[in-house]
Amino acid sequence: MGFIKKNSYHITRLVINQVGIIIFSLVINTTVTTMPENLQASMSIVASAFASVFYLFLVFYAMREAGNRDSVKIAGGRMEHDKLFGLKVGFAASAVNYLFSFLMLVGLILFGTGFGKTLFETALTVTNFILQPMYSGLIYALLRALPQNLIRAGAVVCYLITPALAALSAWLGYNYGCNHPQVEKKRGD
Repeated sequence: MGFIKKNSYHITRLVINQVGIIIFSLVINTTVTTMPENLQASMSIVASAFASVFYLFLVFYAMREAGNRDSVKIAGGRMEHDKLFGLKVGFAASAVNYLFSFLMLVGLILFGTGFGKTLFETALTVTNFILQPMYSGLIYALLRALPQNLIRAGAVVCYLITPALAALSAWLGYNYGCNHPQVEKKRGD
């Protein structure tokens, strides 16, 4: 809990980036639904790929800036370089995503019961339309390629992996910023 409290600025920044890309993805996905039916499947993949890459870039950039700021302290010996810092921040920012992914997993395990089916479908809906719509076009393209009996399990696996992509991007960004610091120009120069 101390890590979250101490690094709440970075975690909040990543969550705000996710909220922004959620809104962006919903607008794009709504636009795709207004296209002719023969274009919707392919354009959904294109829109999802663009939104996903854009989101991962935003996460990378935010954490690169954090690494850039910390590089001064690391170079001065006032701070030790934690190579896993970006990964920790990324996973902390993805906690809600993982909560619903695990609820999907529990629902899948208990799918034969009414409770399990409802839990799975509710968690899938929240994850797909509210928490991670940026990945939905890519995931549904992948799920369409699976046999019918593996689609639910495939959805769970996909939504357990996607939050890790943001954490990985945060890790790469932070370490890049620490190892390749950029000198900020003063205003008026």
